[in-house]
Amino acid sequence: MSVENKVRQIIADHLEVPLENVVMEATIEGDLSADGLHQMEIIMELEDEFSIKIPDDDLDILTTVRSLVERVELMTGTKK
Repeated sequence: MSVENKVRQIIADHLEVPLENVVMEATIEGDLSADGLHQMEIIMELEDEFSIKIPDDDLDILTTVRSLVERVELMTGTKK
């Protein structure tokens, strides 16, 4: 499974939304209705799944599905 698909699946599962709603342009808070706690839990799950550590300072800029996917790809060395 690609990084993009895995990140999207984690978000969909955690927020209990259909996978087709978790598009790259979707905002985590606005479009997918995640609150701050949900966002932190998603970050923690991504860190566990991909064995990475996303700095707390980056949380303010990781607001879309695309930004999360790109950050994970960058940190795992799978960026295209």
